[in-house]
Amino acid sequence: MNKDSSITWVYGLTADPIHRGHEQVIKNTLSKAQELGLQTDGIILVPTYRPNLIDDKTAPCASFEQRLAMCQIVAKELSQELSTGITVSDIEEKIYTDQPSYTYDTLTALSQKHTNLILMISSDHAHGHAPKFRQWHRWQDLINRYGLMVHERPGHPINDCFIEHLKEHNTNVYVAKNLPTIDISSSRLRNAYAYGADVSEAHINPEVDGYIKRFGLYR
Repeated sequence: MNKDSSITWVYGLTADPIHRGHEQVIKNTLSKAQELGLQTDGIILVPTYRPNLIDDKTAPCASFEQRLAMCQIVAKELSQELSTGITVSDIEEKIYTDQPSYTYDTLTALSQKHTNLILMISSDHAHGHAPKFRQWHRWQDLINRYGLMVHERPGHPINDCFIEHLKEHNTNVYVAKNLPTIDISSSRLRNAYAYGADVSEAHINPEVDGYIKRFGLYR
């Protein structure tokens, strides 16, 4: 990776639904990049087509097309708010075979049209004595070829020793700590919609909320 070239940040997410917490990660990425003197070419949101289900996670409730549409709503608004090109890619649907979606394969496909890719992940993949990132498909190849920005998440302190180990393989590994976070999750939002509870604008984009209600998602 050429440090003098602009970076394309890649944010893979299930987006079931996308919420303000995801939006804050995007804002924190740009803030940290500016702090580090890194130039941003753009941000690509990549809804997972067929998630690799781990830690007893369940398959998405909304369809891929619906999750893609919700991401597009947020991307359009944030692009204007942050004056940054934020796009949504359906690359995982295009490259899908009969296997779960693997991040390494997604990045490889994106690299055909984009250079200087850095993946954004949350610290729940990089904390504890045995970070989950080491269970990822071809994780060592991923680190060697692409960069990484790890965002600290409440309750998931980053394993600094593991980060230093990653930096030995690729200096383009960054950590975003002590930045604003929003305490919300997709599962909490799905439960709220299922019970017909009010959902705060502080937790989800109003247009996404309208989309969910219009199509009766999560009921």
